[in-house]
Amino acid sequence: MKDGIKEGKPIMYARILVPVDGSESAKQALKVACKLLDSADSTLYLLHVPEVLSYATTLVWGIGAMEPGTTLAVREKVGEQLLAQAKSSARAAGAQHIKELLLQGDPRGRLLRLLTPIMSIA
Repeated sequence: MKDGIKEGKPIMYARILVPVDGSESAKQALKVACKLLDSADSTLYLLHVPEVLSYATTLVWGIGAMEPGTTLAVREKVGEQLLAQAKSSARAAGAQHIKELLLQGDPRGRLLRLLTPIMSIA
């Protein structure tokens, strides 16, 4: 062991947060995150924050186009579907401890407020 790292073993993380929106980039990020987890002890947090729709039509990756008048209930249902798909993929990749987070509001603001307590190294 050198500097607390076992020789020849990849560094594993205790907690990883992956925002999911159904895009190919999010799917790739999930694959990478699952490889970095210590499946026995790590927790994978999957986050989806449905945006308030302000454009004529908003494309939700993997789901399709949504009109700006789409209700919160519909956006939450779509978010639940995205999280379920991501959870299924993560389980297939070996993740054992998965927490799904479906939050409302501005995605950037929600992400910043969420990071401090979840990712703290206390």
